[in-house]
Amino acid sequence: MGRTVLAEERLENYIQQLYGEKQECLVGLIIGQLTSQRDYVIHMARTPPPEEEEDKDETGKTKSSMPPLDKTSEHWVVTHAKQVVRMLPGSMDVIGIFAMAPPDMMQKAQAKLRQLIFAIHKALSKAQNLYNRDPPTTDRVLLQICNTTRKLTCRTFDVADHKCTTKPAEWKFSSFLDGWSRVETSLSVNTSIPVPIEKMSSDLEKQIHMGLAPFCDRIWNSLGTIDGQFCDVKRLLDTSSETQKKGKRDKTSANISMKKFNVDLLMQMSSGSTTEPTVTSCGATMLIRGRIVGRAFLPHKATVEDALKAIKTDLIRSLISRCDLLCEDLLQSEEEQDPKILYETPVRIFTKLGSTPLTMCDYIFQDEKLQDVIDRNSELMELHLTDEQVELDFERIPEENELVKPEKRRRTVSGSFTEHKASSQNSVIGVAISGVVAIIGVVVSYLYFQQE
Repeated sequence: MGRTVLAEERLENYIQQLYGEKQECLVGLIIGQLTSQRDYVIHMARTPPPEEEEDKDETGKTKSSMPPLDKTSEHWVVTHAKQVVRMLPGSMDVIGIFAMAPPDMMQKAQAKLRQLIFAIHKALSKAQNLYNRDPPTTDRVLLQICNTTRKLTCRTFDVADHKCTTKPAEWKFSSFLDGWSRVETSLSVNTSIPVPIEKMSSDLEKQIHMGLAPFCDRIWNSLGTIDGQFCDVKRLLDTSSETQKKGKRDKTSANISMKKFNVDLLMQMSSGSTTEPTVTSCGATMLIRGRIVGRAFLPHKATVEDALKAIKTDLIRSLISRCDLLCEDLLQSEEEQDPKILYETPVRIFTKLGSTPLTMCDYIFQDEKLQDVIDRNSELMELHLTDEQVELDFERIPEENELVKPEKRRRTVSGSFTEHKASSQNSVIGVAISGVVAIIGVVVSYLYFQQE
């Protein structure tokens, strides 16, 4: 018998709605959590049709349709996956794809569907090397939905083995969110990244990824406390779940409440290496400072170790995501040839996942409005949000007097985060938050050195 894939019960209605739309075919992403024993599916989001596939219906309105399943654009689906991953909290990931089509088209597209799963894994693993370490499994899910017979067929692929064969998996709808936990933290960031002269020609995104790797290592190797206490990492995160009797509570999504835990991360100020220091000629240095928030969700049998891994993954992915978004924004900017003093990166917000107690996340630039967030979530995540379902108060855009000012002979590129004023000698970085706290994001200052 293969793996068991538990899909959150409201997704049964989502699939029924897909049948009602009578589309010939579609492809989408499966979003959830992988564990060593089973997989949890918490959301499904179809990939928007390519813009070139848009046409007009009888009323003159724009109508979009997907190309035949075996002609699906690999680049288009991979791009969708990259954008969606940034919108996920800790422990959540793109764990596979789903496809809907009539039997003959589905059979013809088997090679394409396999290709899409491996392409998504390859694209996401480049960034995930920084934050998704020690994964519980390398299996990925393929759900095939026949829009003629309405039969669901689930398979898994081992993406670590390009020669693997498909394995059958059991797809079950379940109200598994009962007993899940939410962990939260905030992280103070204060690190400098020297950019060697030979790396000055590489793009900013590569410079940031390379430079942040040691800091990400420190996050990953940090110690953690749960609600201020050091705990045995093999202990259950929520010990109260052991004494609660199942079956006597209302398990509908609207009535499920999650127990919350605060995490403090204690990081070494250096790697502890005893090697001799080396001298490197640098053309610039980046200073990254500020505080960011983290959030993750864990199933009811999660351990303290699972919780710490999830929150560390979330923090690293959040830091990388907002820096990547800044780089993309700069590439699209028409003002690139006229350097500005300050560039602002986006701050993090959280969005409700339907009627569940789970939240997704997004990043918003200073010139964006709430409607931009709502539209983006509708297109990429198929989440139809109201204003009240968007949590904006966890991070804020810095004030002018909080930004790092450029010095003489330096050009500064700063981010949506502002300078954190805590002493750099403090060996404990990371303070747990409770409730709603306005936390400033991180400053990315890019200082160019003039040649003497």
